[in-house]
Amino acid sequence: MLRSENDVLPLWLHEQQSRFSTWVQEVSGLWDFSPESLDLLEEAVWERFPSEEAFRDQEGEAFLQVAAWSSSPRGTGWTTTRTRTAKAQASCAQDHSAGPDPAHPGGDTP
Repeated sequence: MLRSENDVLPLWLHEQQSRFSTWVQEVSGLWDFSPESLDLLEEAVWERFPSEEAFRDQEGEAFLQVAAWSSSPRGTGWTTTRTRTAKAQASCAQDHSAGPDPAHPGGDTP
């Protein structure tokens, strides 16, 4: 099933986004969707759920749902190294799609 065909996902994403400000108040730290925030997220989850049993007991609860939302790439917030690399490659390909720079016929740039 494609994301665009999923009726539940947009509702879930919106619900977690609306819960995020309350969630941030429960969990100290700078939650700016930077890669460093993933380390804070891991610490918060391990602190709250020191065992698999503790995790499973609250698997569907708001804390873990918002944690999952906050760690997922959604087009805003997190970007993975793979995403940044793909964007850089696409940008580079687009820059060179017009052909060689007439000011530098050998392809060398200053």
